[in-house]
Amino acid sequence: MLSAAILEYNLSPIHFKRVFDRRERDIREEPLRRIEDLENFGEETASSLLYLALQLNGVNNTAADHAASHIGKALGISTLLRSTAFHSGNRKSYLPLNIMSKHGLSEESLFRGEAVDPSSTAGKALHEVMYEVSSSAKIHMDKAHAMLEQVPKEARTVLLPGAIAEDFLNTLQKKNFNAYDPAVSKRNPLLTYKIGWNWYRNKY
Repeated sequence: MLSAAILEYNLSPIHFKRVFDRRERDIREEPLRRIEDLENFGEETASSLLYLALQLNGVNNTAADHAASHIGKALGISTLLRSTAFHSGNRKSYLPLNIMSKHGLSEESLFRGEAVDPSSTAGKALHEVMYEVSSSAKIHMDKAHAMLEQVPKEARTVLLPGAIAEDFLNTLQKKNFNAYDPAVSKRNPLLTYKIGWNWYRNKY
C-alpha cells in the first residue's frame, strides 16, 4: 500500500527510509552525544515528514525545503526536551552527553531525580543544559522565519507545525528552563487556535 502511494503521488522513497531507519536506531537506544545528533533526529523524522507533505501539496521550492529542514530540526529538539522529565523517570535521557558534561550534569544524577529541585546543584546544571539545547532550536526557528518571504503561499500551511516548536520554546523560557515544571511537558490546550491564527496571518 505504501509503495502504491509513493508511485501515485510521486513521493521520494528516501524520506520514508530516513524515518524508518531513525526509528530503528531509536529502538536500539543509541546515545545522543552532541547537539548535532538531536538536529539529525529532527531532520530524519519531522523534516522528512514535512518534505513529504510539501510534495503531496505539489510544492517544489528550495526556500520551502530549507524552511522545512529548520522547522523539523526545531521540532525534533523540542520533542526530546519536552520529554526530559518523563524519560529521566524511566532512566533514559536524550540530552546531548557533551553538553551535560560541559555543565557538570551526569545521567545518573538525572536518573536519581537530583535535578528535580531547580535550586540543587544538579537542578542548576540541568537549567544550563536545557537553555543551551533549546537555544539551538530557537536558532532554527529564527532561520525558518527569515525564509518565509521566499516561501510560496501554498507551502505555508505545510509549515504550520513550526508553531508547536515555537510554543514549546516560549513556554520553556517562561518556566525558566525547568524541565520538571508541569507546563513544560504538557501540550498547550490553545495551540490549535494559535496554529489557526498563524495561518490566518500567513506567519507560516
